[in-house]
Amino acid sequence: MKNLKFLFASMALLLSSAVFVSCDDDDAERVNVVSALVTVKTDSEGKSYFQVDKNTVAHLTNVTGKLYEGKEVRALTQFELLNPEEANKGDMQARVFWVDSILTKKTVPSIDEETDAKYGSDPVEVVRTWTTVAEDGYVTLHFFTRWGFGGKHRVTLVSGVNPENPYEFDFHHDAFGDLYGQIAYGIAAFNIKDIIAQTGVEPKEITINIDSFNGKKTFTLKYNPVIGDDDVNPQDLANMNVKVE
Repeated sequence: MKNLKFLFASMALLLSSAVFVSCDDDDAERVNVVSALVTVKTDSEGKSYFQVDKNTVAHLTNVTGKLYEGKEVRALTQFELLNPEEANKGDMQARVFWVDSILTKKTVPSIDEETDAKYGSDPVEVVRTWTTVAEDGYVTLHFFTRWGFGGKHRVTLVSGVNPENPYEFDFHHDAFGDLYGQIAYGIAAFNIKDIIAQTGVEPKEITINIDSFNGKKTFTLKYNPVIGDDDVNPQDLANMNVKVE
C-alpha cells in the first residue's frame, strides 16, 4: 500500500455536496478504509470509475451508471479497498462510502496588463499538503484566505505567463471586496490537458506564482509524483469552507 496516496483514517468531514453511496453490508466490519483525491471518469460502457494516480484505477463495486452526469471531475472520496493484495498492480476493487466533487475548472490565458483586473490579485496562500498536487492532467491546489462569511470568491489559474515555460501559471484570487474575516480553506482543480496536448510532452514539474499575504511567491510541484512520499495529516482537510467559483 505504500505506493498509494491514501489517508487511512476514520476522518470526519462536513460535506455539503457529497454523494453518499449505500452499501449492502453497512453493519459489517470495515477494513482497509481509505480516503483519497481522485479523478472521477466514465468508461465506454457509461460506468464511473476512479483514476487514483497515473497507473492506478479503482473499479466501483457499488456504483452503477454515471457519477456527476458523466462529467470528469476531481473529487475527494472514501472507500473500502476490497483487494489490497492487488492494489499495487494498478487494478483495484473499491466499495465507495462517499464521494464529493471539488471545484474543477480549465485554465485561462494571460491577458497581460488586464489579467489582474479581470481575475483579481487579492492575497491567497497555497498549503503544501497531499491535496496540493499535479497529476493526471490536473493541478489541484489546497489554499486558504480570509473570508467574511458572506461574499463570494473566485480562483483562477492563468496560463501563458512565461513564453519559455508553458507549465508556469499564475494563481489568481478575486475576493470581490471580501478581504476580512476568519482564515478559511478551499480546494480547486485546474485542467491542463489542453496545454499538455499542445506541447506534446508532459511536464516534469509545474510552477505556480501567487500573490500571498507576504507578497509574491513562487513554488513548484512535481508532475505525477511518486505516490506515498508525503506524510498525511487528517487535519489537512478541515475547514474547507471558502465558497469559490
